[in-house]
Amino acid sequence: MHTAMLAGVLAACSGGPREPAAPSETAADTAVPPTAVGEADCVLTKENTLRAVCTVHVDPPQPIQIAFGPADGFGPDRVHVSEQVTSTHTVDLYIMPPNTQIAWTAQAVDGLQLAKGRFSTGVVPEGSTTSLKQRPGGAPPWQLLGLASACRVGAVAVLLGPSSRVVWYEDLTERLGSLLEAVTFTEDRTVLALVDDGIFEVDLMGRRLLTLPSEDLPVHVHHDVFRRDGLTYVLFNETVKHDEASLLVDGVLVLDAAGAEVARWRLADHLPDDPAISPGLTTDYSHANSVWVDAAGDILVSFRHLDTVIKLDGVAADTFGAIRWRLAGGPDAALGSDFTGPVDFQAQHNVHLEDDGRMIMLDNRALPQESSSILVLELDEGARTVAESERHTLPLHCAFQGSAWRTESGVLIAGCAPPRRMFAFNAEDGSLFYDAELVCEGDQPSFAPRVIPLSW
Repeated sequence: MHTAMLAGVLAACSGGPREPAAPSETAADTAVPPTAVGEADCVLTKENTLRAVCTVHVDPPQPIQIAFGPADGFGPDRVHVSEQVTSTHTVDLYIMPPNTQIAWTAQAVDGLQLAKGRFSTGVVPEGSTTSLKQRPGGAPPWQLLGLASACRVGAVAVLLGPSSRVVWYEDLTERLGSLLEAVTFTEDRTVLALVDDGIFEVDLMGRRLLTLPSEDLPVHVHHDVFRRDGLTYVLFNETVKHDEASLLVDGVLVLDAAGAEVARWRLADHLPDDPAISPGLTTDYSHANSVWVDAAGDILVSFRHLDTVIKLDGVAADTFGAIRWRLAGGPDAALGSDFTGPVDFQAQHNVHLEDDGRMIMLDNRALPQESSSILVLELDEGARTVAESERHTLPLHCAFQGSAWRTESGVLIAGCAPPRRMFAFNAEDGSLFYDAELVCEGDQPSFAPRVIPLSW
């Protein structure tokens, strides 16, 4: 589907001693004699001084790996593996702190050292200098945090490391004043973004994998984009007539790896007879703000202005786009609800399912005097019942955008977009233990649409 992110298969690890990576099936058939010799050189790229390319020569031909990290030991090491049975390997290095001496070691995958060396990373340019300014509390509960830069200059995607500073960045600016409306991080460890009403994808070395400017798209895309099993799902909106009203209504566009349209779903085909809109108004009726796809391929769409989440049959079904169910945050939602139970959410964002099937979202709330919350819901799709499983209240109101996630360790984290605040709650007792502000160093700050914890 994409160009390779590495010369071979990539593996990323953090902290502690390193065990040699297991050879691939191809490599397992090739004996590696203990007399193997090699040489290597790692050089920073000119375009981005937080990336390097290593060339490794080894005799006899065999897989190799490169371990690298801060030379002072203050920071996690990573291991990138090339599984090809060859005498010359090219391995990409990335996710490294700026202004840091990096020590690297090239090894055969059985642990035999081939070569080692050091280089120093460079500075992070203006527009990418986002960091987290922590208030009193615990340490950041993630390995990496992916987000759009909190700086107004450029359309920059960044990764923050455990030190809460940038360890990876990519400037996706297409033209002066470009807007990075959404950025997500895919199952293929690529970066997928909405920039200037277009869809763009890069790998972690900044190689462009998908380029779909707005003029090449059949609809106006906005707010969110998601990748599952090689398909790209993106929200769009369109103006439709309903009786005498002119409504801005949302939908989901599905694209293949080349960016060709696979399917399209329109909320306009499912509007109620009375949408409760004043005649003659052009109204942002539904305001979809998140799209997510489960392992079965079914699609969740969140509609902020309707306080509603809809589940659709996925593209593999003969009934693609059929509404499986509607879940409303209150009794007055215009589209109704197929669930009964005590549930209350408004203006929600970042709706998705956890591994155990529970639904998690940021319950923004409609009124500014109400605090936003991370809300977790227990849904019984067969019985059509819903119950609140967890609610973790933030100390402020998130007027728009924002995110809610559970990390692999069970910590719940929330991002509040306009004030650029981050919060984390203990898995054991639900207490708030982390509070930080995203800042932009040397430039005017913007807002942070969504922050995403990653285990890369």
